[in-house]
Amino acid sequence: ALGQWWMGSVVASLWWPGVLVAYFGMASWANRRSSSQASEWKPRAGNRIQGGRASLALGIVGILCGVFLLLDPHWILDFFWGGNAAPAAYKALTYTDTFLQRQAPWLLGLLLLNVPLFIAVIVRGRWTAKLRRIETALGLATSAVLAWIIVDGPVMLSPAADGTVKFVMVLTVAYTLIELGIKFYRRVKPAPDQKAQAR
Repeated sequence: ALGQWWMGSVVASLWWPGVLVAYFGMASWANRRSSSQASEWKPRAGNRIQGGRASLALGIVGILCGVFLLLDPHWILDFFWGGNAAPAAYKALTYTDTFLQRQAPWLLGLLLLNVPLFIAVIVRGRWTAKLRRIETALGLATSAVLAWIIVDGPVMLSPAADGTVKFVMVLTVAYTLIELGIKFYRRVKPAPDQKAQAR
């Protein structure tokens, strides 16, 4: 039953990342082919929104979907099987009481804080230094909570599901820290034109 759930629900639900990749690929191709683009390369401003406002709007939708699934992961089974999934599948998607009482409220709150941040960026049309600092603080705080969850105890009642969830959390923490490190490195290291001005 767990294998059927994994192949029938989890793998089948991965179509939407493919749609996003295809969308951004076509948007990039259209931008390169557009006659409005200057033929000479120009550096892009560091405070611009990667992917435009639409990418942040999709990010908000993704956060809200993630929060909904965090609140009720059994919805996946009810949606695909109408509440008739095997008991092992429901157990695989059941949180432990320790996680619900200790870490879940913190994780939920940090995820929801990204929504007003993205809305502020959409309204302004760009990233400001203050919004970037808030983004960095949220990323570090979320990574800290995820690390706490990883080392504190089981998240799911099923050991197999718990191992999968914690593996994904480890990847998320690693990706977040690497991304923040790259941004910090680019912020500290002067650009070539800034080096020339310093001379």
